Amino acid sequence: EVLAPALESKKANETITKTSKSKTIAESFLYKGDQDSIELNLSRLHDKLVSGLFIEKAKDIRYFRKIFLKEKIEHPTKWVGSLSELHFFIDFLHDKYKVIKREYHNRWAIAAKCFIDAEGKPLTGTQIKGNREKLDDTRETNLDSYVKALIPPPFS
Repeated sequence: EVLAPALESKKANETITKTSKSKTIAESFLYKGDQDSIELNLSRLHDKLVSGLFIEKAKDIRYFRKIFLKEKIEHPTKWVGSLSELHFFIDFLHDKYKVIKREYHNRWAIAAKCFIDAEGKPLTGTQIKGNREKLDDTRETNLDSYVKALIPPPFS
């Protein structure tokens, strides 16, 4: 693995990791749930995250949905909860409930493309990955239940 200096458009303290496979990091996540009810499920998730004071309400719900449609994020969602809460939200989506396509180590860089901090400043994958402080039990339970609700029901 070779580390190259960041491009001019990136922050000076960031680096770009080059691997022998030169994988491109996805623009956003891909929801693996029921495609027939994706709009409803993601709208409900948005509303729960807003009412739980984790995100700021999107000016247009389509901006929020793009986080889960593997589309380019032009309007990142403002995360108003703690960075630890964002870390656990991504972990719940990716690892615990597996409702988004596996992105392994790229999930943090993808999350940084999708969310900005409470002041509207860009986040880095390292910031999100590194924040794993214990959450308030109620807030952790809320995040967990919001993500769990995205699991599609079993076939009958």
